[in-house]
Amino acid sequence: MAHRLGKLFPNTRAGALLTRTEERMREALRAVSGNSHAKNDQAAEADDATKASAEQDQAKTDEPKHGDVYGRRRLARGTQSQDSHEVHRRRLEARMQHDMEMARTIQQRFLPSVPEMHNGVRMHASYCPAYDIGGDFYDLIEIDRYRFQVIIGDVSGKGVAAALIMSRIIAEFRRAAHCGLEPDQVLDDVNRFLFDHDLPDGFVTASCVEVDLKNRSLKVANAGHVPTVARRKLTGATWMFGEPSGAPLGLLETEQYTCETFYFEPGDIIVLVTDGVTEAIEPNADPSAGVLTGIIADSDHNITDMSTQILGAVKASEQPRATDDVAMFAMQLA
Repeated sequence: MAHRLGKLFPNTRAGALLTRTEERMREALRAVSGNSHAKNDQAAEADDATKASAEQDQAKTDEPKHGDVYGRRRLARGTQSQDSHEVHRRRLEARMQHDMEMARTIQQRFLPSVPEMHNGVRMHASYCPAYDIGGDFYDLIEIDRYRFQVIIGDVSGKGVAAALIMSRIIAEFRRAAHCGLEPDQVLDDVNRFLFDHDLPDGFVTASCVEVDLKNRSLKVANAGHVPTVARRKLTGATWMFGEPSGAPLGLLETEQYTCETFYFEPGDIIVLVTDGVTEAIEPNADPSAGVLTGIIADSDHNITDMSTQILGAVKASEQPRATDDVAMFAMQLA
């Protein structure tokens, strides 16, 4: 309307006012239109920025982060390191197991292969270490045609250290016996050997039995060991003899031992054991309780059956597992 009135009255004051009014309105319209366009442009720019930011965030999400990559690399290296340690550990265990098997084989070869028959005497021996190797031992030493000695003993401790001492002790017993020493003298000699070599915290219980087939005599010397068990063939009487006459070897330097003599009859059975047997089957590990002698008395009169019965009682004991080495030597005299 102002535009039309200004054209009708172009030369009047009112026309000029109307014209200026029109111009102002146009300026206002242009300003309003400009602001609207600017706002639209700003909104568009903001939308574009939001879209770009979202795309960038999505791209960052899609791309692997450096931290994650490094973390995965560290995890992979850690897994490889664990695998390497596990393989190394298994190899060490396999090598140690192999070494222990070799040590057990060597120890078994130190023990004599006891014949079923020796100069008319039936024999049977058993050895069961608590671990792969142990310190119990026995030996059969022939002196001449009619005489031989049987040694049975127990080195204090278990495992490798006891096995090493055992191997040397057997050699000393053989040396002393071949020198013609009586059982008590054999113990004296080995006792001096232990003190001469100053074994750390070590001692040995042992029983030395000499059988004379010509005179039908049996001499026993005992150094802190389990007594010997005898069973008569004719009467079935069973008893212990050869009680300790001194302390275990390696405890008292000036200790002296004595012999006890027993005269046997043909068919009599002699059984020697280590304390691994009595600790398993006897109350308070006391041989005088009579459990061992009872098993021998109730068995058939042959050393194979007796050995089976004794070892069966050890395995059937209330102990959850063997806690000590077990050695046994039985003979039926001619």
